Amino acid sequence: MVNAASVGGLLAIPTAGHYVASKHAFLGLTKTAAVEYGRYGIRVNAVRPGAVRTEMLQRVFGSEEALDQIATVHPIGRLGRPEEIADAVAWLFSDRSSYYSGQSLTLDGGLSARRPVRPTIFSVIPVKAVLAEVLASRDEIEELVADLYRFARTPGTVSSVARVMQVWGYRPWA
Repeated sequence: MVNAASVGGLLAIPTAGHYVASKHAFLGLTKTAAVEYGRYGIRVNAVRPGAVRTEMLQRVFGSEEALDQIATVHPIGRLGRPEEIADAVAWLFSDRSSYYSGQSLTLDGGLSARRPVRPTIFSVIPVKAVLAEVLASRDEIEELVADLYRFARTPGTVSSVARVMQVWGYRPWA
């Protein structure tokens, strides 16, 4: 058995507590099931993909250009490809992984190994372009951008930025 978790099962993602909790739960379920069913010859593992270039991810971030920017924060300099995740799943189902059970395989281009760099949100999300579609006036956009940059210089940057974006009505995950 191979469960589909996420790198969100390893990391915290501001404003996505429900998603992170579900992915942490998959990892716990994977370990428990591996212990309970191993004696029957059933191996249970999980994959934890990071950002994979898919239509869904493009809808979340809005454009191919945004995905290209997100790729730059990954140590290998690109997003994952669906076939890379499929290859990992195929390996987990194969006899070549017969001694691998109760584990999760992270496929994130080294992102979870990297020390966080601040502020990454401004290099990843084209703030003004996206907000121009959401906010009514140029004054509102300029005010929000100023707030975001101000918050970026304070502790808790990412959660502060996410909170400001929520208050202003920007929800890329919706």
